[in-house]
Amino acid sequence: MNLESYGGHETVLCEGYALLDRCESLREGAGTARTGEGVITFGSPTPPAATP
Repeated sequence: MNLESYGGHETVLCEGYALLDRCESLREGAGTARTGEGVITFGSPTPPAATP
């Protein structure tokens, strides 16, 4: 995305860079989804324990 191509319009630059920062923070916080016994979990390093 070339934000500078908008001629330096302040609103576009501010919103554009805020959007890029938000995308970066979402990417950094992304985790993997796991399934176990029909349950989807996100960001858990180990699958959920089975219930007896």
